[in-house]
Amino acid sequence: MGGARFIFHVAALGLCALPAAVRAADEPLQMAPASNWVMDYAEDSCALRRAFEGGGNRAYLELRQFGPGEQFQVTLGSDTLSRTSRTPRTRFEPDDGLTERLPAYFFDRDGMHGVLYTDSLRPTALDLSPGRTGRFPDWPAAEREARERSVTGLTVIGSFERSISLSTGEMHQPMEAMRKCLDELLAHWGLDAAVQRTLSRPARPVDQMAWARRVQASYPMDLLRAGRSGVVNIRLVVGADGKPSSCISNKDAPDSAFEKHACEATMRHARFEPALDINGVPVASYFTTTISYQVSR
Repeated sequence: MGGARFIFHVAALGLCALPAAVRAADEPLQMAPASNWVMDYAEDSCALRRAFEGGGNRAYLELRQFGPGEQFQVTLGSDTLSRTSRTPRTRFEPDDGLTERLPAYFFDRDGMHGVLYTDSLRPTALDLSPGRTGRFPDWPAAEREARERSVTGLTVIGSFERSISLSTGEMHQPMEAMRKCLDELLAHWGLDAAVQRTLSRPARPVDQMAWARRVQASYPMDLLRAGRSGVVNIRLVVGADGKPSSCISNKDAPDSAFEKHACEATMRHARFEPALDINGVPVASYFTTTISYQVSR
């Protein structure tokens, strides 16, 4: 995978020289499920949530999607483990390599410490950075199901005082529930899920980098003066004329201070080539993106 760092052979070279206590501390903390998967049917998204416990600690995992596709937002938090500010390196078990997740956003809220980043179960290299328009090629259903059934856990290294490994179990049933939720979400937005699944072209932003810069250039002054950074996921409904007709931001973001600005600025500046149905006819569709507000230090 792009950005993967294969570290196991390096660690093995010095293993015999390390004390047993040090080796044990370097091993990820194994955490077992403490709840079933719970599906959150939000106005703007669908999310799978599950709690985990291990070694007297707790962790909470959320996988959230803002529209159909392979990418999801991962939020991992704990109210017992202190976080660091190191970029997470992650893998879905039983994969071999670790992938550095950039960008990553850290939060401390209501006694919960955690990290947020973008990921996918699909073992295919793709730039998942905010603002990128790259799309996965079609993923045959049989291959997707096999991959989801093969997953056994999620290991995260670097963002907490201990590396952790969550025993998620197979992910096919949870992701099937996610896809059902997303179909219902599209209906709630006034879009036909069957049409959206068979688009010959998705809604395509026109000069996205230019309007993204204009959105970020209008950084709310009160937040800029306070040195506040944040990230907002937004969803636009794009009409058959290519104009956005509505915008909803992620109400469950760790920092919601930027929500109003992100939607207002994007509605003002964003323009699109409309989505085309299977016959090449322009149709209403949606577009999701992440807007990152970063203060240079």
